Amino acid sequence: MNWIKRAILTTLCCAAASAGPITFTETQNGIGSLGGKAFSAPVTIVLTSDTSTITGGSGVFFDIGPATVTVDGIGTATFTDTMEAAVSQGCPCAGISDETTDLSVMFDTNSASAPTA
Repeated sequence: MNWIKRAILTTLCCAAASAGPITFTETQNGIGSLGGKAFSAPVTIVLTSDTSTITGGSGVFFDIGPATVTVDGIGTATFTDTMEAAVSQGCPCAGISDETTDLSVMFDTNSASAPTA
């Protein structure tokens, strides 16, 4: 979750100076299937974007970009829907969602790692 905190702080402090690439990474243990293969393993979602495309305000921020999912022991796949990194300082929560279907994919809620501005 610290990646969201660093991303938001960097964006808020340096947005006027320049924009640049940003990578959001979320990892959790998961149970499911990918490519027809069942798993119970660590799952990592990586979304890449640019700090110039971050939107939102008042403690809620979003960034859209292409994303991949990697399941340990299975492999990596690319999401075909529009994916979004999101953070809400009010929860505090952050993670990756599917913008096309408006569904959460992988989110964390943790007051110890709450992003601050």
